[in-house]
Amino acid sequence: MPRPTCRATSPMTRSLNTVASIAIALLTPAILTGQKPAVVPAVDSATRLPGLAIVGTVDRRDRIAGSATTVDRATLTRARVFSTNEALRKVSGVTVRDEEGLGLRPNIGIRGLNPTRSSKVLLLEDGVPLSLAPYGDNAAYYHPPVGRMESIEVLKGAGQILYGPHTVGGVINYITPGLPARPSTSMRLAGGSNEFGSAYVRVAAVQGDGGAVVDVGRFRSLGARENVSSDVSDATAKFFLPLSPTQRLVAKANVFREGSRVTYSGLREDEWAANPRQNPFRNDRFDIQRIGGALSHEWRDAGRRLVTTLYGHSIQRDWWRQSSNSAQRPNDRSDP
Repeated sequence: MPRPTCRATSPMTRSLNTVASIAIALLTPAILTGQKPAVVPAVDSATRLPGLAIVGTVDRRDRIAGSATTVDRATLTRARVFSTNEALRKVSGVTVRDEEGLGLRPNIGIRGLNPTRSSKVLLLEDGVPLSLAPYGDNAAYYHPPVGRMESIEVLKGAGQILYGPHTVGGVINYITPGLPARPSTSMRLAGGSNEFGSAYVRVAAVQGDGGAVVDVGRFRSLGARENVSSDVSDATAKFFLPLSPTQRLVAKANVFREGSRVTYSGLREDEWAANPRQNPFRNDRFDIQRIGGALSHEWRDAGRRLVTTLYGHSIQRDWWRQSSNSAQRPNDRSDP
């Protein structure tokens, strides 16, 4: 059996070991006694890294019982996100599962929870719940387009309990644009494969401390399979009315329509071999119309802020789809 050999230690290695031993010796008493370790001198302000914006401002970090992240407008614009799915994947701990490829109904899971229908996450827009029945069935069958959002806030941990029901995984709050400093008009156009096309127009009118912001969007696309398509229209208007130097009213209205030919069902092995792009479920269709509104009173004074919101929505939804267990091909409306 070969004898073990000894290797000489270099001066650099001995120096590193010495430094590590000193650091352990300094920190061990503090860890065992619960005392704070020696304070490291502050870094010069000229070389200090910029702070991370947490839920709007850095100074709110100490008041959040958990973690919070803001995906700001600059990030959304720079990344040219195609859908909400792409935007939320920029946040650690958030899992988004695609369904139809356009982000119409993202399946969002936080901290490893089941992402199906985002039922373990509270979805908000400007602090108002988005789901059809937030205090009952929290499944998300409606989701606003990311194209008209200014930023996205994501809260995880104990802090989300303040914001409403079904916050087991966390809270996602979509922020729409506020009133800009001056009137403006912008337009975004995009096109792609499968006859994809989208257009967003934003118009802002400003008069003193009041004004209005109107967003109108439309996009449509064919799916990756036969008999699959989506057509979405979305319009939002926000009106800002100052009441005093410390108070104002904000009224918001939204109309959303979607007509999609989508299906839950896949293909049998023989169908895939014949044509992997086919969709025998040609009658499966999802139609939804949502009309929502909110009226908020805002009061600010000496660093304090109080917002009172009255909100509501009306939804009509029809989803015609064949049972995934049926063996009939192709399907028809007479199939039970």
